Amino acid sequence: MASLQEGVKDIWKGITEEQVDLYIEAARKWEAMPENFYPPVEGGVETIHWLRENGVKTAICTTNHYEGLKERLGKVDIDMSWFDATSTSDWKYPKPDPRAFDPILEIIQVPKDHMVYIGDIVFDWRAAQGAGIPFLAALSGGT
Repeated sequence: MASLQEGVKDIWKGITEEQVDLYIEAARKWEAMPENFYPPVEGGVETIHWLRENGVKTAICTTNHYEGLKERLGKVDIDMSWFDATSTSDWKYPKPDPRAFDPILEIIQVPKDHMVYIGDIVFDWRAAQGAGIPFLAALSGGT
C-alpha cells in the first residue's frame, strides 16, 4: 500500500524525501490560493444533480485536503453535501493507497463491481486498480 509520499516517489524516480515533502507542501499551498479553483466541466454540475435525483450514490476520492476541496468546489457552486461520502488527504491512507476508498465503501455500501471511479491522473488508476474498483480515465488532469 502506497502513501501519497510513496506515490510521488514512484512517479518522479530519484526524488529525495525532502523534495517530496517540499512538493506536497507547495501543492497544498497552491490549492489554497483563491485563483486556483476547479472550473466545472461543461455539464458536470447537471450530471451530479441527475445522478442524485436518480438515486445514484456519488462520492469524491481526492488527494486534496477536505477544507481546501470544500472551499474550491464552493467557488463554482458545488456543495460538498451533494456527495454521499468523501475521502481526502486528511484520511490516514490517501491515494494512491487503495485503502483511500475505505471510508467511501463504509458509508455508501455498494459492491465494488457496481461502482466506477473516474479519475484524471495515474494515482487515481493505481488506487482504483489496487482496490478492485472499475476505472474510467478523464482527460482533464495530470499525467
